[in-house]
Amino acid sequence: MLLMGALWLTGACETTRYTEGFNPQGNITRVVVKIDSGTVELIEGDTLRVERTIRGAEGALKLSHRIEYASEDAEVLSLIAECVSVLPCSVDTRIIVPAGVPVDIELARGEVWATGIDGLSLELDRGSADLDIRGPLTAHIGNGSLIATMPAAASARVAVGHGDIALQIPPGEWRVDATTAHLVLDEQIIHSTDAVGELELVAPGGSVTLYSSQALAEIR
Repeated sequence: MLLMGALWLTGACETTRYTEGFNPQGNITRVVVKIDSGTVELIEGDTLRVERTIRGAEGALKLSHRIEYASEDAEVLSLIAECVSVLPCSVDTRIIVPAGVPVDIELARGEVWATGIDGLSLELDRGSADLDIRGPLTAHIGNGSLIATMPAAASARVAVGHGDIALQIPPGEWRVDATTAHLVLDEQIIHSTDAVGELELVAPGGSVTLYSSQALAEIR
Protein backbone atom coordinates (compact mmCIF):
# COMPACT_ATOMS: atom_id res chain seq x y z
CA MET A 1 0.00 0.00 0.00
CA LEU A 2 1.27 3.46 -0.83
CA LEU A 3 2.07 5.72 2.11
CA MET A 4 -0.03 8.81 2.79
CA GLY A 5 1.52 12.22 3.44
CA ALA A 6 2.39 12.81 7.07
CA LEU A 7 0.21 15.89 7.44
CA TRP A 8 -3.47 16.29 6.54
CA LEU A 9 -5.00 19.77 6.75
CA THR A 10 -8.78 20.12 6.69
CA GLY A 11 -9.90 21.59 3.40
CA ALA A 12 -6.35 21.88 2.05
CA CYS A 13 -7.07 19.64 -0.93
CA GLU A 14 -10.36 21.19 -1.98
CA THR A 15 -8.88 23.43 -4.68
CA THR A 16 -8.48 21.77 -8.07
CA ARG A 17 -5.02 22.33 -9.54
CA TYR A 18 -5.79 20.71 -12.90
CA THR A 19 -7.76 17.96 -14.61
CA GLU A 20 -6.78 15.50 -17.31
CA GLY A 21 -8.41 12.85 -19.44
CA PHE A 22 -7.08 10.24 -21.85
CA ASN A 23 -8.01 7.04 -23.64
CA PRO A 24 -5.34 4.36 -23.06
CA GLN A 25 -4.49 2.36 -26.17
CA GLY A 26 -3.69 -1.33 -26.44
CA ASN A 27 -5.24 -4.65 -25.53
CA ILE A 28 -5.83 -3.77 -21.89
CA THR A 29 -7.34 -6.66 -19.95
CA ARG A 30 -6.90 -5.35 -16.37
CA VAL A 31 -6.74 -1.96 -14.67
CA VAL A 32 -4.70 -1.36 -11.50
CA VAL A 33 -5.23 1.80 -9.43
CA LYS A 34 -2.95 2.85 -6.54
CA ILE A 35 -3.83 6.13 -4.83
CA ASP A 36 -2.94 7.65 -1.46
CA SER A 37 -5.99 9.89 -1.10
CA GLY A 38 -9.09 10.67 -3.14
CA THR A 39 -12.04 8.95 -4.78
CA VAL A 40 -12.23 6.24 -7.42
CA GLU A 41 -15.32 5.93 -9.60
CA LEU A 42 -15.77 2.99 -11.99
CA ILE A 43 -18.43 3.11 -14.70
CA GLU A 44 -19.21 0.54 -17.37
CA GLY A 45 -18.67 1.74 -20.94
CA ASP A 46 -17.63 0.69 -24.42
CA THR A 47 -14.20 2.38 -24.50
CA LEU A 48 -11.60 2.58 -21.75
CA ARG A 49 -11.13 6.16 -20.57
CA VAL A 50 -9.45 7.77 -17.55
CA GLU A 51 -10.32 11.18 -16.09
CA ARG A 52 -8.38 12.57 -13.12
CA THR A 53 -8.85 15.67 -10.97
CA ILE A 54 -5.67 16.66 -9.11
CA ARG A 55 -5.70 18.65 -5.89
CA GLY A 56 -2.76 19.81 -3.81
CA ALA A 57 0.32 21.95 -4.08
CA GLU A 58 2.77 21.48 -6.92
CA GLY A 59 5.44 18.99 -5.91
CA ALA A 60 3.23 17.25 -3.35
CA LEU A 61 2.15 14.50 -5.72
CA LYS A 62 3.79 11.89 -7.92
CA LEU A 63 1.36 11.03 -10.70
CA SER A 64 1.88 8.43 -13.41
CA HIS A 65 0.25 5.91 -15.68
CA ARG A 66 1.76 3.09 -17.69
CA ILE A 67 0.75 0.10 -19.76
CA GLU A 68 2.60 -3.10 -18.95
CA TYR A 69 2.88 -6.22 -21.06
CA ALA A 70 1.24 -9.21 -19.37
CA SER A 71 1.10 -11.77 -22.17
CA GLU A 72 0.83 -11.95 -25.93
CA ASP A 73 -2.81 -10.93 -25.83
CA ALA A 74 -3.01 -8.98 -22.57
CA GLU A 75 -1.78 -5.70 -21.15
CA VAL A 76 -2.28 -4.05 -17.74
CA LEU A 77 -2.96 -0.35 -17.23
CA SER A 78 -1.50 1.00 -13.96
CA LEU A 79 -2.61 4.36 -12.55
CA ILE A 80 -0.54 5.67 -9.62
CA ALA A 81 -0.99 8.79 -7.48
CA GLU A 82 1.37 9.05 -4.50
CA CYS A 83 1.68 11.87 -1.96
CA VAL A 84 5.45 12.40 -1.69
CA SER A 85 5.74 15.24 0.86
CA VAL A 86 4.14 16.48 4.07
CA LEU A 87 1.88 18.70 1.94
CA PRO A 88 -1.63 17.29 1.51
CA CYS A 89 -2.78 16.06 -1.88
CA SER A 90 -5.60 14.04 -3.41
CA VAL A 91 -6.66 12.69 -6.79
CA ASP A 92 -10.20 11.88 -7.87
CA THR A 93 -10.14 9.22 -10.58
CA ARG A 94 -13.04 8.32 -12.87
CA ILE A 95 -12.58 5.30 -15.14
CA ILE A 96 -14.91 4.08 -17.87
CA VAL A 97 -14.31 0.32 -17.94
CA PRO A 98 -15.29 -1.98 -20.85
CA ALA A 99 -17.06 -5.26 -20.13
CA GLY A 100 -14.78 -8.11 -19.13
CA VAL A 101 -12.01 -5.91 -17.70
CA PRO A 102 -11.48 -6.44 -13.93
CA VAL A 103 -10.09 -3.67 -11.71
CA ASP A 104 -7.68 -3.79 -8.75
CA ILE A 105 -7.71 -0.80 -6.37
CA GLU A 106 -5.34 0.13 -3.56
CA LEU A 107 -6.57 3.28 -1.80
CA ALA A 108 -5.17 4.58 1.46
CA ARG A 109 -7.93 7.05 2.23
CA GLY A 110 -11.13 7.93 0.37
CA GLU A 111 -14.20 6.46 -1.32
CA VAL A 112 -14.85 3.96 -4.10
CA TRP A 113 -17.95 3.80 -6.30
CA ALA A 114 -18.54 1.20 -9.00
CA THR A 115 -21.39 0.44 -11.40
CA GLY A 116 -21.59 -2.59 -13.69
CA ILE A 117 -18.01 -3.81 -13.18
CA ASP A 118 -17.26 -7.46 -13.97
CA GLY A 119 -14.75 -8.03 -11.16
CA LEU A 120 -13.16 -5.94 -8.41
CA SER A 121 -10.33 -6.38 -5.92
CA LEU A 122 -10.20 -3.61 -3.32
CA GLU A 123 -7.72 -2.71 -0.58
CA LEU A 124 -8.88 0.35 1.37
CA ASP A 125 -7.21 1.53 4.56
CA ARG A 126 -9.83 4.09 5.57
CA GLY A 127 -13.05 5.07 3.83
CA SER A 128 -16.14 3.57 2.22
CA ALA A 129 -17.21 1.63 -0.87
CA ASP A 130 -20.56 1.61 -2.70
CA LEU A 131 -20.50 -1.04 -5.43
CA ASP A 132 -22.65 -2.67 -8.10
CA ILE A 133 -20.65 -5.72 -9.21
CA ARG A 134 -21.42 -8.28 -11.93
CA GLY A 135 -18.47 -10.57 -11.11
CA PRO A 136 -16.37 -11.68 -8.15
CA LEU A 137 -15.59 -9.23 -5.35
CA THR A 138 -12.63 -9.26 -2.98
CA ALA A 139 -12.36 -6.39 -0.51
CA HIS A 140 -10.38 -5.54 2.61
CA ILE A 141 -11.22 -2.33 4.48
CA GLY A 142 -9.38 -1.31 7.62
CA ASN A 143 -11.78 1.32 8.92
CA GLY A 144 -14.99 2.08 7.04
CA SER A 145 -17.95 0.36 5.40
CA LEU A 146 -18.96 -1.53 2.28
CA ILE A 147 -22.30 -1.64 0.47
CA ALA A 148 -22.59 -3.81 -2.63
CA THR A 149 -25.09 -5.33 -5.04
CA MET A 150 -24.13 -8.77 -6.37
CA PRO A 151 -25.63 -11.03 -9.07
CA ALA A 152 -26.79 -14.62 -8.63
CA ALA A 153 -24.10 -17.28 -8.15
CA ALA A 154 -21.47 -14.61 -7.47
CA SER A 155 -18.64 -14.86 -4.97
CA ALA A 156 -17.60 -12.24 -2.44
CA ARG A 157 -14.83 -12.21 0.12
CA VAL A 158 -15.07 -9.07 2.23
CA ALA A 159 -13.34 -8.17 5.49
CA VAL A 160 -13.87 -4.91 7.38
CA GLY A 161 -11.78 -4.32 10.48
CA HIS A 162 -13.89 -1.53 11.96
CA GLY A 163 -17.23 -1.03 10.22
CA ASP A 164 -20.19 -2.70 8.54
CA ILE A 165 -20.95 -4.82 5.46
CA ALA A 166 -24.26 -4.74 3.57
CA LEU A 167 -24.98 -6.81 0.45
CA GLN A 168 -28.00 -7.02 -1.79
CA ILE A 169 -28.21 -10.41 -3.52
CA PRO A 170 -30.90 -12.36 -5.39
CA PRO A 171 -33.08 -14.56 -3.19
CA GLY A 172 -32.33 -18.26 -3.02
CA GLU A 173 -29.57 -20.53 -1.78
CA TRP A 174 -26.14 -19.14 -0.89
CA ARG A 175 -23.11 -20.41 0.96
CA VAL A 176 -22.77 -17.85 3.73
CA ASP A 177 -19.85 -17.70 6.15
CA ALA A 178 -20.15 -14.60 8.34
CA THR A 179 -17.99 -13.52 11.26
CA THR A 180 -19.63 -10.54 12.88
CA ALA A 181 -21.05 -9.10 16.07
CA HIS A 182 -24.46 -8.74 14.43
CA LEU A 183 -25.91 -10.67 11.47
CA VAL A 184 -29.12 -9.66 9.67
CA LEU A 185 -30.28 -12.22 7.09
CA ASP A 186 -33.25 -11.68 4.78
CA GLU A 187 -35.69 -14.58 5.10
CA GLN A 188 -35.51 -15.15 1.32
CA ILE A 189 -31.81 -15.94 1.54
CA ILE A 190 -31.21 -19.56 2.46
CA HIS A 191 -27.86 -20.83 3.67
CA SER A 192 -26.81 -24.00 1.85
CA THR A 193 -23.42 -25.69 1.63
CA ASP A 194 -24.36 -26.88 -1.88
CA ALA A 195 -25.05 -23.40 -3.28
CA VAL A 196 -22.93 -21.96 -6.09
CA GLY A 197 -22.90 -18.40 -4.76
CA GLU A 198 -20.37 -18.04 -1.94
CA LEU A 199 -20.08 -15.21 0.57
CA GLU A 200 -17.24 -14.95 3.09
CA LEU A 201 -17.89 -11.88 5.20
CA VAL A 202 -15.90 -10.66 8.21
CA ALA A 203 -16.86 -7.63 10.31
CA PRO A 204 -15.87 -8.50 13.88
CA GLY A 205 -16.69 -5.08 15.34
CA GLY A 206 -19.72 -4.25 13.20
CA SER A 207 -22.68 -5.78 11.40
CA VAL A 208 -23.25 -7.93 8.31
CA THR A 209 -26.59 -7.42 6.54
CA LEU A 210 -27.80 -9.49 3.58
CA TYR A 211 -30.80 -8.14 1.67
CA SER A 212 -32.81 -9.75 -1.12
CA SER A 213 -36.14 -8.06 -1.84
CA GLN A 214 -35.40 -4.95 0.22
CA ALA A 215 -33.65 -2.26 -1.85
CA LEU A 216 -30.32 -0.92 -0.65
CA ALA A 217 -31.56 2.55 -1.56
CA GLU A 218 -32.98 2.75 1.95
CA ILE A 219 -29.53 2.70 3.53
CA ARG A 220 -27.43 4.36 0.83
